[in-house]
Amino acid sequence: MKKLLSTSLFLAMASMSLAASGDVTPGPNTSQTAAANVKVTAQVVADNLVISDLNGRPIVLDFGKISNQKASGVSNARVDFKVEKVGAEGSELTGVTVALAGLDGNNKVQLLNTNVAAGTEDKQMPATIALNAAEGTFVGNEYVGFIQGTIAATDSQNKAASTYENVLVLNATTK
Repeated sequence: MKKLLSTSLFLAMASMSLAASGDVTPGPNTSQTAAANVKVTAQVVADNLVISDLNGRPIVLDFGKISNQKASGVSNARVDFKVEKVGAEGSELTGVTVALAGLDGNNKVQLLNTNVAAGTEDKQMPATIALNAAEGTFVGNEYVGFIQGTIAATDSQNKAASTYENVLVLNATTK
């Protein structure tokens, strides 16, 4: 009887210590939940020309992840865009001139480190950006072009691990 009482006491204490430590594996009927924010946007424009990526979304030239350990070569990025005539009917469009505003004279833009305070050494990194052509022809109600960019490994080497970004403006004038 004494052994039975001792064994029962030991099992009760072991169960309480496992429950207190949180090491109990949840059973098959234990549910878990998670949540995520969903950003819903729509941009209404009062223009007859709309510039977007090929899917009608904002244009993002994304270089992805670039190693700050790379010693040579370049990282490349490319995004296709379209200039589309929408809305009111009017004369048929034949041509378009496109240009990027915000580049220096050497087709460079300084990408700014989003996590570094002003005055810090690693606050910017240059990227060379170019359009495939400055002029094009509409096919139906649409012109399709692309923006390409490069970042030299020597410009990203030893940079702080962070996100670097800036905004350029793509202008389109129809003919």
